[in-house]
Amino acid sequence: MASAAALARWALPHLNGPAVAGPWVDVGVGPLGVGPSQFAGRRAGSRTVGVDPLPLAPIDLHCGPALVAALRELRAGSYEHVISQGERLPFGDAEFAVAVAANMLDHVQDPVAIMSEAHRVVRPGGMLLVACDVHSALGRLKFEHVTKRRVPDGILVRAHPWRFTAPDLESLIVAAGFRIIAAEALAPRFVARTVARSRYAKALAVRP
Repeated sequence: MASAAALARWALPHLNGPAVAGPWVDVGVGPLGVGPSQFAGRRAGSRTVGVDPLPLAPIDLHCGPALVAALRELRAGSYEHVISQGERLPFGDAEFAVAVAANMLDHVQDPVAIMSEAHRVVRPGGMLLVACDVHSALGRLKFEHVTKRRVPDGILVRAHPWRFTAPDLESLIVAAGFRIIAAEALAPRFVARTVARSRYAKALAVRP
């Protein structure tokens, strides 16, 4: 929840005018139903839709009183939860002002299809907000040739079928037809690209 709120705070200064004047869709929102759209979209007075293959979890499931209260507030009002895969969104073309894909692209079956669907459902002039862990070239090589061989059935491998470098993530967004207008940790220095530990990259892109 904290990371979703932080991503919303990062994105809001770059969002203005028609970009926030319509509905938001948060792809891969998770069973808690809390993503950046719950913070940024509601602040902009927009309808928010969360999409996930899992249904909403009960609010009181293993949650303390403070979290229960926060979840009830975030789920109230205009939030709608849709059970679906992000690779096949059940929405019409150009239906949303903003699409969000936060902390999910490295967990899905087909990230290219996710970006293609985001482009389809976002109207021209609308926005795409993306956040994802990115790895150095050395980090990805280690994952592919060491981690996968040592623990092929481990949760780290099974839950992360994809490992992106910063250039990978940038190319994924641009190839889908978006133009990046703001980013953080997406174009790091040479050392970060080659040998540094993973970073949480953020990007905001417009659909021309």
